[in-house]
Amino acid sequence: FKLISFSSRSGGIVDAQKVFDKLKVMMGDVQIEDLPIKYRAVATDLQAKKEVLFEKGSLIDAIRASVGIPTIFAPILKDEMILVDGGVLNPLPINVVLDDEDLTIAVNLDAILKT
Repeated sequence: FKLISFSSRSGGIVDAQKVFDKLKVMMGDVQIEDLPIKYRAVATDLQAKKEVLFEKGSLIDAIRASVGIPTIFAPILKDEMILVDGGVLNPLPINVVLDDEDLTIAVNLDAILKT
């Protein structure tokens, strides 16, 4: 628990900033556009109620914004947006990769089990 602290002041139960600070130390400030394969992260802007797509910029910032489960992790404030997990609006954002020519594999963990 050295990297995670519990806080009610941050807007979430868990303050994961130490985790992302440690990742930045380990990885450096990797830019999405410099990755060897195409990468995209999707977050939800709570104010505008829309998806926000990260295709360039800081990889750590994109990951942090896209995994912010509301009430668990504090939202990220960026460019006047309040960003949380992209799954809030779209649990399987396949639409962001449909223009790719490569094979796409998607797993929907939000599907209803039919028996």
